Amino acid sequence: MQQGRATLAEREAMLRAHRERVERTIAEWGDALELLDEKIHFYGQWMATGKRPPLPEPQPSRRRSKP
Repeated sequence: MQQGRATLAEREAMLRAHRERVERTIAEWGDALELLDEKIHFYGQWMATGKRPPLPEPQPSRRRSKP
């Protein structure tokens, strides 16, 4: 890629697009972390009580559509 004033707008656009991809990835990782926390809690309850807890109600899909 060329450098200098002539390519400033192009470079800024690339950075903005990359930032949007990073934001989507962070959101996906946040969803994955939330699901892991729920599973850890489920197994923690099971070990603490000795009985399998009821399964939680199904949640709507956490996945976000990608443009």
